[in-house]
Amino acid sequence: MKLLARLRRAFGASRAAPDGPAPAQDLRLRRAAIPVMAQGTNAWPALHALPIEMLPVVDRPLIHYAVTEALSAGIEELVFIVDRGKRALDEQLDLEVDMLPRGVRAHFVRHNAAQGVGQALLAARHLLDDEACAVLLPGQVTEARPTVLAQLVAQFQRTPGSIFAVEPATPQMTMGSEGLLETAAGDLRLASIRRVATSLDHRPPADARLWSPVGRCILTRAVFDNLEQMADAQSPHTGDLRDVIEAVLRTEPAFSYRYSGRCFDCASPLRWLEANLVQALEHPQLAGEFQHLLRQTAQFVPVNEDLSQAQARALPTGAAAVTGRPRLRLVRS
Repeated sequence: MKLLARLRRAFGASRAAPDGPAPAQDLRLRRAAIPVMAQGTNAWPALHALPIEMLPVVDRPLIHYAVTEALSAGIEELVFIVDRGKRALDEQLDLEVDMLPRGVRAHFVRHNAAQGVGQALLAARHLLDDEACAVLLPGQVTEARPTVLAQLVAQFQRTPGSIFAVEPATPQMTMGSEGLLETAAGDLRLASIRRVATSLDHRPPADARLWSPVGRCILTRAVFDNLEQMADAQSPHTGDLRDVIEAVLRTEPAFSYRYSGRCFDCASPLRWLEANLVQALEHPQLAGEFQHLLRQTAQFVPVNEDLSQAQARALPTGAAAVTGRPRLRLVRS
């Protein structure tokens, strides 16, 4: 008996008999896919040629925030799906990999960015389809404690299934949107997705509610077979998550999760500025001085004055009159 016990410890316990109890399902999430599509956008001039993943927020590019969020959720393996021919992006990704903690692995898959998120996931299927995986779109930066992906991981362990982080849909979000999720009405944080709506022009039923997905989700293995079928049928693929959500709904239920926190889509200049403001207030080295700058600026420019009037008021008596659009000079009190 002692010899048998030693052998089991040395070589591992034997597998359960066919008629024995089924092994418990492992719900740990180990992998995350980050489609680095590197597509320019006409939303504002800075992104005509610059990949949005390289857009800086305070002192770091957007891709760094996605990697940091994945690591904070316990991800052990990162799969970057990268567009071809983006040298600056390749160099930044090399730097991100060099900073990964010990035990975290990284893989790179080259793909044509014009084909969208669904096809990008298919390009990395050989690295992802043996278990559930997370997906992070690096063009969006989130601010939450715990992080949005960590919240999804905790919910996935209670509800194993494809889960999409969402926020309430507003008329501003739905202008031109191609991916709104319809669920049952109510204030529940977790809800089953009924279908993908296109806009508020099609009014949802009285017992339904519309949500806007953000670039964070967890996908089960079934999504890859469904994406393959959609590709074979030459279904149109978009650059957002709509095709991925529709692929999941073909064969299994999917859930929306109303996360706690904020998400900033940095393809919008205003949202990018807001992301800079929020991240600067959380920065370990810059937060104190930045808070002082905000207080100083708020006192310097009253609501009922424009910048030229405020600067004229701050100049010494007898100074030359301010004309045109002079440069703003902050004065410490």
